Amino acid sequence: MVGLARSGKSTWTRKHNKDAVIVCPDTIRSEIFGHQFHKNAEDFVWAIAKSMVKILIGQKIDVIVDATNLTYFARGEWLRIANDYSANVRIVWIKTSVKECIRRNNKSSEGKKLPSDVIEKMAMIFENPHYIKEKGKAPIELIEIPKRQESKSKIKSLERFLGINNYYQHGSHGKGT
Repeated sequence: MVGLARSGKSTWTRKHNKDAVIVCPDTIRSEIFGHQFHKNAEDFVWAIAKSMVKILIGQKIDVIVDATNLTYFARGEWLRIANDYSANVRIVWIKTSVKECIRRNNKSSEGKKLPSDVIEKMAMIFENPHYIKEKGKAPIELIEIPKRQESKSKIKSLERFLGINNYYQHGSHGKGT
């Protein structure tokens, strides 16, 4: 997954995961520390996430990495792991405007709300996945989320309009991260 915080990655992932295991650093942080960000533990959190992915794809289990993956470096880490295990990769980019992500963040509960400038800073460091510099190639699916996800029918219509061919909906078990 690729996208800013509050872009809709987790929501999209829950709806489209099929039989894949979702590895989410936010969940790891929350389970261990009781909240979604702990600056001094980031190396530890990411080591757990990478270990989980390696174990799962080593067992031929589909994995979705539910994280922002904003930079070439971040995505490259997952591509290298997939390459080490001869796993197929698909990058799903949830493209949502900064304004919409901030609006959603402002509506988040206090335990999940980010400081107001974090999303803008994320947008400034974001590196478009269409310009892949990472080793290995991965098909990219661009999903542009409408300003408000008010109904499932709007999302289904958007998927049909965009001609989305979701990797996880077509039984590619044992080959994805």
